[in-house]
Amino acid sequence: MRRRPEHAHAYRLAGQIYAARADWERAAVMLDQARTHTPQNPLYAWEASLIYDQMNRVVEQAPRISLMEGF
Repeated sequence: MRRRPEHAHAYRLAGQIYAARADWERAAVMLDQARTHTPQNPLYAWEASLIYDQMNRVVEQAPRISLMEGF
């Protein structure tokens, strides 16, 4: 990304590295950057959607505390 900041594939690879580390937020940011640089490539949008789906799963599995008891 430092050598070729306009090259979308570098952002894609960074997104994949962050995803492998389960750092979903950074992975999403990198894949969104890839989509910004090459919006006509559907691969970047598809991979970003996979990351957002994984983020949604993490949120759904997070422990919850009911706020109704406080009312």
